[in-house]
Amino acid sequence: MAARRMQWAPWAGWLAGPLGWIVQHQGGSNTVFWNCNLGQPPLVVTLGVVGALVALGGGWLSWRAMRDAEPADIAEPRWGSQRFIGMVGVLVVLIVLVAIAGQTMAGLILRGCG
Repeated sequence: MAARRMQWAPWAGWLAGPLGWIVQHQGGSNTVFWNCNLGQPPLVVTLGVVGALVALGGGWLSWRAMRDAEPADIAEPRWGSQRFIGMVGVLVVLIVLVAIAGQTMAGLILRGCG
């Protein structure tokens, strides 16, 4: 079971990072499109926190997979690539978190249909 989990864990940051960004961005923009009065700070902050938590969860799984690949395992080509994929997954999440934070702050400045 641990080997099976290890196969997809490095990819978690690649998938969960953009998914968290989609939750925050599309949730906020579609809500404001439906009703301008709903785009208020409580909703914007909630969507930002939920999106960031989704992204952080994937980043944590990628980081664990990267960390768990021991130097002895790198001799196997599969493990070296798993370590690299996990590292890039963590970097993807960091970039996405900057975007989520920026869009959340913009939603606090421009309320509703702005």
